[in-house]
Amino acid sequence: MDKVLGKINQTRLNWYQAIKGGIGIKGYAYYKPPGELKYRYPAPGSCPIDEVDHPHLYKKHWKTTYRESPYNIRPKERIITDAENVEVYASAIPEFDPNNHYD
Repeated sequence: MDKVLGKINQTRLNWYQAIKGGIGIKGYAYYKPPGELKYRYPAPGSCPIDEVDHPHLYKKHWKTTYRESPYNIRPKERIITDAENVEVYASAIPEFDPNNHYD
């Protein structure tokens, strides 16, 4: 009797695995987060702030903004002075023709 019950249980398990494999998404696996990724558990403040986890606090000029930082590779906007802003460049003064309906 034990052999029959064991065979029935194994068949039931095989059927369950087959149905689960048929319904599941192909190639799906649970996401395993990388070991280097640290979460906020334990809460912030409950562990020491060391140089490995917070290197920005240990740089020489830690108050330097990112915009002025050597790591900022984006171009900075050029500030146009008032003297440059009022200069007008025109090749000629336009003349209007009263006979042309576009003028």
